[in-house]
Amino acid sequence: AADRLAVRWPEHDPDDAEHPAGRPLGWRTLVVVATSAIAFALLPARFAGGAIFGWLEGAALAQIGTLLGCWTTFAVGRRLSHGAVDAIVARRFPRAKALLDFISRHEIESNLVLRLTPVGNSFATNLLFAISSSSSRTFLAATFLGTLPGTVVVALLGSATTSSELAARLLGGALALAVLGVGVAFWI
Repeated sequence: AADRLAVRWPEHDPDDAEHPAGRPLGWRTLVVVATSAIAFALLPARFAGGAIFGWLEGAALAQIGTLLGCWTTFAVGRRLSHGAVDAIVARRFPRAKALLDFISRHEIESNLVLRLTPVGNSFATNLLFAISSSSSRTFLAATFLGTLPGTVVVALLGSATTSSELAARLLGGALALAVLGVGVAFWI
């Protein structure tokens, strides 16, 4: 029974042109990374990455795309609005100013909580941190840690669609979601 639940590395010949992983930077790789970076298709891109490349490679590619998309939104938002927008927010929306002050005091924790809870919008979260005083390095580190569990779980579920170990992978994904939910509930 334990063998059925064991996670196995995908076996393939790296020179096999028929296997997606045998084609470095093929069109499928670019599609998974690009759609993850666009941010409107995070879940489908993560799922497709797992289905096409297996859970490990699919999660890695989707995570790269997610970080590229989050960083792009953060950088553009910071470049265009930092300084001007936070002054307007402070003057017109006192509660939003309090939120920005809280983020400034708890950069990593606030980013992690927003990323780990299944509510909200990644684009809005990126822009929120862009107008805060959060450093770029802290933003990227917390974004990586906060998006990684969801990326792995969805890629694992995507890989279950093409695997003979469907039940084991679905169980693994469900358990990972449950542990993530308990962790977030405990933290909040």
